[in-house]
Amino acid sequence: MDRQHLTSRFEQAFPGAAPAGVCQVPGRVNLIGEHVDYNGLPVLPMAIDRYVWAAFRPRTDGSVHIASDDDTYAPSSFQASESIDPGEVGDWSNYARAAVQALHNGVDMDGAAGMDLLISADLPAASGLSSSTALVIATAFAYLFCAERAVDDDIDRKTLAKLLADGERYVGTESGGMDHAAILLGQEHHALKIDFDPLHYEPISIADECAVIVCNSGVIANKSGDAQAAYNRGPALCGLIRAMVERHAQEEFGDEIEFATLGEIWSGPLCLTHSEAADLFEGAITKDRYSISDVATILGMPDSEVRERWLHDQGEPDDGFPIRAWSRHQYQERRRVELTRDALLSNDLKTAGQLLVDSHISCAEGLVISTPELDALVDAATASGAYGARLTGAGFGGCTVNLVPKSQVEAFRQAVWTRHYTDGQGAQAGFSALEEAVFEVQAAGGALYR
Repeated sequence: MDRQHLTSRFEQAFPGAAPAGVCQVPGRVNLIGEHVDYNGLPVLPMAIDRYVWAAFRPRTDGSVHIASDDDTYAPSSFQASESIDPGEVGDWSNYARAAVQALHNGVDMDGAAGMDLLISADLPAASGLSSSTALVIATAFAYLFCAERAVDDDIDRKTLAKLLADGERYVGTESGGMDHAAILLGQEHHALKIDFDPLHYEPISIADECAVIVCNSGVIANKSGDAQAAYNRGPALCGLIRAMVERHAQEEFGDEIEFATLGEIWSGPLCLTHSEAADLFEGAITKDRYSISDVATILGMPDSEVRERWLHDQGEPDDGFPIRAWSRHQYQERRRVELTRDALLSNDLKTAGQLLVDSHISCAEGLVISTPELDALVDAATASGAYGARLTGAGFGGCTVNLVPKSQVEAFRQAVWTRHYTDGQGAQAGFSALEEAVFEVQAAGGALYR
């Protein structure tokens, strides 16, 4: 961070005084565990040394004024309260609004603080590296400072992670808590194996001989805009899966069996092994696709109740919803997360790499959330010497994450640049330099004040 540049841009955006503080918030790359956190299943991300920075100062009128040093993002303002009107769909300010509203509903603010806030970043936006959640957390850190509330004293990081994960649904995306936990709890030189309900994390060291490389497909994945409906289909289908598996468990073990999330199949009253859980899923989901009427019959309720509870405005495909693929991904991906943790701890990088590839195949062929560009990047990476590669983030565009021998980083970057961005599928991605498209990231510490 160039603090002088940040201060100068702040004073241009908000003439009259210098900022009262600055915070630094990392992005995150998810090594493995995709589309499972909102089901209470474990994930394995790490905070990275690409950041969103916020410079800020208090106001006395209870209003929040935000600006960016990137002119692509228009300035915006709103009044701080427990209920804040959103901007237009896709408006970047909605993430700041989400943070402030969540804090007012979850922290004793003793009235409405106000602030001027300038955002700067070297974290690529809409690329699957959690720039949106980094913006939420940067806004929250700034607002807490301006409200004279202290992170780690007035609110601990686990509580803040849960509060902001719930609050970010304000933008319309039914996401889980992985990004918030990774960004707030990140540790240098470590990924985090994160479990939910309750939130718990285990630092997992990254071997010195392993580099983590990010490759950007150049395909924008805007979860608060065009990709929102596609993203929200996952949580909707998983709601149906939870209900169907719960009903099957009741038939097998008794009507008293209930679980609020799929994660409770392993950690709740049943406390099943992986094999037992797989059998339970397979017993509940016996065909590839289900109509709303199929699900309603299984659950013993009207079609309209199924739609009202879980599907809302999701359109029903003519051949039904691909419930079996999403179901299998849940228990198989949970197993892959556990095995990747074990492989990293034992420095078995070949096994870890293969698990990443297996996860990508499940995301691409089962969940159908990949793109031709992401698939081509994974192929280019494995052909260029990576231990393994996969899409990272929600899919529908963005980046891949790659585990690469440390001694081969530059050779790998050049090979992928030639195979993909010069001669292959990514030639139209619009990157003019290797550094923009293929870059190494280090595991970083969590959000902090600077």
